[in-house]
Amino acid sequence: MTDQPMYTTYRSAALTLIDLVAAIPDSLWDAPGLGTWSVRTLVGHAGRSLVTVAEYGAQPVEDITVPDAAAYYAYVAEIFAAPDSAAGVDERAVQAGLALGGDPVQTLRDAWSAADAVAQRAADSPIATLAGVMPLAEYLRTRVLELVVHGLDLSAATGIAVAYDEACVRATLALATDVAVSRGLGPRLALQLCGRESGETVSVF
Repeated sequence: MTDQPMYTTYRSAALTLIDLVAAIPDSLWDAPGLGTWSVRTLVGHAGRSLVTVAEYGAQPVEDITVPDAAAYYAYVAEIFAAPDSAAGVDERAVQAGLALGGDPVQTLRDAWSAADAVAQRAADSPIATLAGVMPLAEYLRTRVLELVVHGLDLSAATGIAVAYDEACVRATLALATDVAVSRGLGPRLALQLCGRESGETVSVF
């Protein structure tokens, strides 16, 4: 196993999500998950944080064009600003849910096995992503955030408790803070976190 710190955090987040999914009873797969998504769709979307690592890791790369995880989300925000972007995200999530098949847990375990081989590469090795070529460790930061946030979404939807380790939670909060600061939302986030402001919730996405 690599000694790359972000790999260790990513591995923990991935395995925690898989354990959570393994606890979902058959009766809840078609239940409401998040917004218009069912639990199955939400799991499929969360699982893309495993699938994309394997898929992107197999693509040829050139020079790094995206320096860090915050820059990645800045690019994603531009895409989401397009009128038809939400429909595209929804459709990919639905298809990812369907791709889980009859044994979603095994499908996720297989996806993790493929992602694991890529995630163990050197932290600064380049990986081609939706936003461009970026350092692997920085892309894994984005995947940890997605796994943690959507795992918490799943927990809320199903009533099944989930406990991400401290490193996963810290990585998620650190990246969310980086994104907030890059978008000029840092002061508001600081006020809300310290209980000074109780108005409209700050969202970095």
